[in-house]
Amino acid sequence: MKHLAVIFSFIFVMFFCSSSYGDEIFSERRGIHTYYGIKNSSGDIILEPVYKFLEKQENGYLARLYPKYSIYDLNGKKLLELPDSSIEFFSENMIIAKNINGYFFVDKKGKQLSKDYYDYLSPVFPGGLFATNTYGRSDDLLYPSFEGKIFNGRGEEVIPKISFSTEQAFFQKFDKKLFSFEQDGIIWYEEDGIYLIKPDGKKNKISKDEADELEQLTDKTLEKMYKYFSCMCEDGTWRIETLASHKEVVPCGKYEEISYNGFSKYFAYKKNNLWGVKDMEEKDILPPVFKEQIVVYDDYIKVNTEADFVYFDKNLKPVFSSNAEFLGNFSEGLVSVGIISGNKMLYGYMDEQGRMAVDFKYDYAGDFSDGLAVVGKRENRQCLFGFIDKKGHQTIDFRYNKAFPFSDGKAYVCIRKSEKDKSENCFYIDKTGNNIK
Repeated sequence: MKHLAVIFSFIFVMFFCSSSYGDEIFSERRGIHTYYGIKNSSGDIILEPVYKFLEKQENGYLARLYPKYSIYDLNGKKLLELPDSSIEFFSENMIIAKNINGYFFVDKKGKQLSKDYYDYLSPVFPGGLFATNTYGRSDDLLYPSFEGKIFNGRGEEVIPKISFSTEQAFFQKFDKKLFSFEQDGIIWYEEDGIYLIKPDGKKNKISKDEADELEQLTDKTLEKMYKYFSCMCEDGTWRIETLASHKEVVPCGKYEEISYNGFSKYFAYKKNNLWGVKDMEEKDILPPVFKEQIVVYDDYIKVNTEADFVYFDKNLKPVFSSNAEFLGNFSEGLVSVGIISGNKMLYGYMDEQGRMAVDFKYDYAGDFSDGLAVVGKRENRQCLFGFIDKKGHQTIDFRYNKAFPFSDGKAYVCIRKSEKDKSENCFYIDKTGNNIK
């Protein structure tokens, strides 16, 4: 059965990600997503559960947000944006949006088509989609059962009820076929025969040979659609190659990153930290103008307009937001921050107001301890480590193959004896870099 693995991988992730962090941070599961918030000692919610990730820091809280997509055409013109919702799917036939209440239908002006929300909505064939509101409502903790519906693009029910367990979906343990999603609609198996249900909801009885032919036709179509895939090169840049022969279509050495969905005639690329769109012959469709990563389809692009991280102080007042690739843990008032620069990640430090304290210039940046932090730089295919202070001054040079944070005025470090001899000399040093005997 096609597309079931994708659908139920979401169920599996959702089902096993519902534990809370502790007394202050709590979680709520809504559909396939888990949201985190904060309660006080009385159990009152003081920070609404809308965050993908929430962690207590040295003097506050670091939160990560779910993406919030807006839709643009291939000329960079905004087509649709919703103030409090993300647009997850956009086509001529249907538009699917999502907010903290769940997934729902909207029209091309962004108007919600019904008051109903769903735990999950996913396109499964042209003009039709799968919806469910019963994830995890089962006594079976390992393989919960669920019930779902099939809608057309207008939000009208095509199949009012489908139900089976995730064990069946994961391991294909079906005594008989229930349904399969094909390019022409849904092949639906009933006691009295086999039916083809079109996107408009019309139901026609077909023979087993016709059903087999439709399934084979869909397989061939999918094989033709999914010709290429993107991957990282040895130098850290990205390329696109053919799925069958691994022939390079878009070569290495040009793009810092490539986002490709496997079947579009276009791909999104990152160059000089900006995102643009090209076709498979590398002709410009949209110059690199977006700071945020984009997802490109044949007729439109999705752009994430939400900041990745938000930092709150102890009073839960938002202090700063960041689109950095990585934020670590605050230690002694500073946090390590990572961004992609060229074909590699560079690290620096920010203070609790979101101001840069140390520029992005390191290949590694650890937490501060005793006023110093371990930092690393890659040289001759190996990373050497040293120490800096909070102003970014190099206090101990890059000369160690291993280095651990300072504690009580000393740090444990290691140096290889030679390139051929991988054994190490390990010892303690003081804050001036002198050995402690």
